[in-house]
Amino acid sequence: MKKLRYKLPDAPVTNEEDFRARNTHGNRLSAEERIIRDGKYRLISLNLASTGLAFAELGKGNVLQIQRSITGQVLAGRKVKTKEKYTIPVTPKVEEWIVEMGSLPWKPFVTNNIITDDSTQYNSYVIFYKNLNEWLGLHIGYDEDATISPHRFRHSFAMRMLSYFKFSLHIVVRMMGDTEKMVRLHYEDTITTANYQKMIRYLKNKNNHDESKK
Repeated sequence: MKKLRYKLPDAPVTNEEDFRARNTHGNRLSAEERIIRDGKYRLISLNLASTGLAFAELGKGNVLQIQRSITGQVLAGRKVKTKEKYTIPVTPKVEEWIVEMGSLPWKPFVTNNIITDDSTQYNSYVIFYKNLNEWLGLHIGYDEDATISPHRFRHSFAMRMLSYFKFSLHIVVRMMGDTEKMVRLHYEDTITTANYQKMIRYLKNKNNHDESKK
């Protein structure tokens, strides 16, 4: 995450360019437009890593439309794959990245929560994935064996919510838009470790409380 936050040198303002009516694949963009598109890709990466959204959600025209709830600003909807509801808190930094990016750099390929343009989805994913591993990875000094992918961002988000921020399984399930069974299947070790750490903290606090009563 820290490496992803680098600033592009002398980059134009990304949110002033809208590519949705154009083909951004291949060489149909000027050199300056490619810089803007790459800037959008970097901001998409930051948003994926910070929200846990699946790539398919980025096919919706309004996926990054911030909504207000009783708990604050959120991204909310139904996941394309599972049809389960998701509700993701929007931090000030995420809001800043969404505003900076503006529109997504491809045409919407999801209508009424169904993928209706397979070609646009495939081409958008391929060029984004290629950008992650051939351009962005070099800029951030990525040197792990596994490739960078939208799913890897989503996986890292879930691990961070469970292990670092210690969110409960129920909350992470709601943010991911997955079923509890699916989250348990993929993150059982992380959940077990997090619960173990919670128990250690509970026992420590209980012992301290008991000692203070003596």
